[in-house]
Parts: sequence; C-alpha cells; structure tokens
Amino acid sequence: HRAIDDCCGTLNLAMDEQSWSPHLTLARVKEGGRSMGRLLAQSGVMDRPLAMGSLPVDAIVLIKSELKPTGSLYTTLWSSRLGPGGL
Repeated sequence: HRAIDDCCGTLNLAMDEQSWSPHLTLARVKEGGRSMGRLLAQSGVMDRPLAMGSLPVDAIVLIKSELKPTGSLYTTLWSSRLGPGGL
C-alpha cells in the first residue's frame, strides 16, 4: 500500500484518502441470488487447496456491503479477535 501511494505521489496523482484495510472477499451475492451458496458448495471449488503465501491475521470480521450510488455502505455483522500471534 505504501509503495502504491509513493508511486502515485511521484506521478502527482491523488492518493486514496481512505485508510487501507486489507481484506479477502469470499463471496459477493447480489439480491435474488439465494441459491448461490448452495451452487458454490456443490461445485467443489471450496474444497480445492489455495496457496497464497502468508499474512498475519489478528481478527476475523464478517461485513455486509451494500452498493449505493453514493458509494459502498459497510455494516459489521460479526467479528472475533484472535489470540496473540493470530493465524
């Protein structure tokens, strides 16, 4: 994130004003797509190993995002802090 901001600064591009929050989007289901979870589970895609390197994790947060004309609205539905050392 810092490297991207530095690069933008050298090109006189505006930097993102929002704080950086690394995250992983597991699924995005549009309204009316209630069968998506069932289809995803049946596909077997969630059973395949995925190697992504390592990243320290100190909390798990389930967030609902609603896309609005004025921008996304994020609502925390559930969160849990992990113990020392994280995952």
